[in-house]
Amino acid sequence: MNLRQNISRPWPTWSDTKSVGRDVFACIAGLAMIGTALTPPLHADDRESRSPEKYFRRIATFPVFLNSDVNTETVAEIVTASENGQLLIYTDSQTQNIGFVDISDPSDPRPDGTLAVGGEPTSVAVVRKYALGVVNTSENFVNTSGVLQIINLNTRQIVRSIDLGGQPDSIAVSPDGKYAAIAIENERDEELGNGEPPQSPPGFVVIVDIKGNPTHWTTRTVDLVGVPTLFPTDPEPEFIDINQKNIAVVTLQENNHLALIDLQTGKVINHWEAGTVDLTDIDTNENDLIELNSSLNDVRREPDAVKWISKHRLATADEGDLVGGSRGFTIFNTTGDVRFTSGHSMEHLMARIGHYPEARSENKGNEPEGIEYGDYGKN
Repeated sequence: MNLRQNISRPWPTWSDTKSVGRDVFACIAGLAMIGTALTPPLHADDRESRSPEKYFRRIATFPVFLNSDVNTETVAEIVTASENGQLLIYTDSQTQNIGFVDISDPSDPRPDGTLAVGGEPTSVAVVRKYALGVVNTSENFVNTSGVLQIINLNTRQIVRSIDLGGQPDSIAVSPDGKYAAIAIENERDEELGNGEPPQSPPGFVVIVDIKGNPTHWTTRTVDLVGVPTLFPTDPEPEFIDINQKNIAVVTLQENNHLALIDLQTGKVINHWEAGTVDLTDIDTNENDLIELNSSLNDVRREPDAVKWISKHRLATADEGDLVGGSRGFTIFNTTGDVRFTSGHSMEHLMARIGHYPEARSENKGNEPEGIEYGDYGKN
């Protein structure tokens, strides 16, 4: 495979914000195994010659078959950690299990068992001593259903199951532990007709009020019909995240839309179209050559994952699903204004480090699906 393009400078200039400083974005294209990472410390003789590291260093990987059998097909998709940082919890839709990995020694992760959850787990989050796994139990694309499985991490037992009324895709817990928010996607059937929305039933958001013992937790529903512009009767919420003010942001991927929900009131307080991007110096030809010399215009972002990076700003992984996919990430403020867009930088970075998926060039390129955010020290 040949590489044709100067990719020595993969990142565009950050504008209209403060210096990036020690802020770090991780926009994730895929996950084959569970990994643990640390920011490497400085050696004593390095402290005067260079600044602290600004990146994660992988220190271990964990093949998920170690929690089952080498001949069993397994999938680790969504991963979270216990509040004490000693345990990883992941979804395995292939085996319909939630899995556990002991990372008390992060450089030597150990298998710590699995728990059957009665369907396809699509996401998991943690609050206090409980893992909250959302599970798809749908019969088909029309008769959708799902449950929230509340798992005691000490006993590894399901202590309560809550009916969600539809097919869940993502869950987030508020920083103060008062709420969980669940995106009920009720995804479309891509084999039905031309595979495009609208298709019934419409998706929505479930808010879980977390008070005391799980037996006392209650739920509320947020209707999103009429919010998006493209397919107002079929919102299909994809991913959700919650900030310090208990405002949830949810992506409506196929609709190329985002919405903000006040979890205290259960009301949609703002929403906007994610917009389009013009791309230059990318590869759009699947010919076993990485040729970063093509362009695309008016590409819908169609964001998948979203992450709050402050009380007033959020970042999206612009994967694409229906017709779009802008091959990068975007930062919005809470009024829907674009404050930064990554352009072709992720395409160039993937090529630079040898991970560009040339066989996806005519589709969505590096296809970023997940996003995380962290900061180190004082900015």
